[in-house]
Amino acid sequence: MKVLVTGATSGIGRVLVERLLQEGNEVLGIGRDFQKYPLEHPKYQAYSCDLRKMAEVEKLLRVVASKDWDAIILVAGLGYFAPHEEIHFSKIQEMVQVNLGSAMMLVQASLRSLKKTKGHILFLSSVTAGKASPIGAAYSATKAGLSHFATSLWEEVRKYGVRVSVVEPDMTKTDFYKHNSFDVGEEEDSYLLAEEVVEAVLFLFSQRKEVNIRRIEIQPQRHRITRRG
Repeated sequence: MKVLVTGATSGIGRVLVERLLQEGNEVLGIGRDFQKYPLEHPKYQAYSCDLRKMAEVEKLLRVVASKDWDAIILVAGLGYFAPHEEIHFSKIQEMVQVNLGSAMMLVQASLRSLKKTKGHILFLSSVTAGKASPIGAAYSATKAGLSHFATSLWEEVRKYGVRVSVVEPDMTKTDFYKHNSFDVGEEEDSYLLAEEVVEAVLFLFSQRKEVNIRRIEIQPQRHRITRRG
């Protein structure tokens, strides 16, 4: 398969790229900093793009629209967590652009190809898409929007044989929370591993083309966080 993956430089996206390459797929990875997280593979192409910046996104969209795809996996995400009145409007704008806007645009750019290949669109959303998230109101709103976009998109494109799926993981042990006041809990039963989320993605891809699993929610056994400072 020819697969596009956003958020490819670290965390879930990086693990996913490695697994897809191991299984023989051709991958275009989208990320911000490939110098910090280099990856060499004959079937891998890295494309540097800051999804917060529309000028860079517009260039990426032209590249995406010019290629054929069997699947696109939209992993890139950004989260700032604090009481809503304390989050600067620029941070809200960044979350809306990265978590929701860029995903919508990349889907639009790739749809012509995905209809032709009867491809698969997969969104990495969040368990917060479906529940209240104190100190994460704006973040959870972007993820709720993403999950609902996926549901509506599926009804629009299913007649073309295109599959649309959403994976909604809970707190995962990656660098996602490094700029926030909390992180995953210390106990192993209080967080997910990136590899476990990737297994869910690969499970979706393993189904025959006539089957679309629309949504998978993944949670650890317990809910714990670690406060910083």
